[in-house]
Amino acid sequence: MILSCLSTGYLEESYFRFYLFTRFKQGGVSPVKAMIVSSILFALCHVYEGPLGALNALLAGLLLFFIFSRRRSLHGIAWAHGAYNIFVYVMAGITSG
Repeated sequence: MILSCLSTGYLEESYFRFYLFTRFKQGGVSPVKAMIVSSILFALCHVYEGPLGALNALLAGLLLFFIFSRRRSLHGIAWAHGAYNIFVYVMAGITSG
């Protein structure tokens, strides 16, 4: 589960923050618009979690994109994303049982 959470963090951050940002930049899209569109797409991928899950993903996406745009490091946000995923699973296990 830990490996899955961490790898999901890297996969999603690699795509939604790094790859999309680079492609938008190459296409002449402003960083702010890139951040918004990328975060909306990220939220749409989390709609299966319900409205609050999608909203949480949108806000997290905006925060992670902001950090990425400042630091230009994929690793920090990917580890943070993975750690958050682990936290969610641990809390779900604690509260459900």
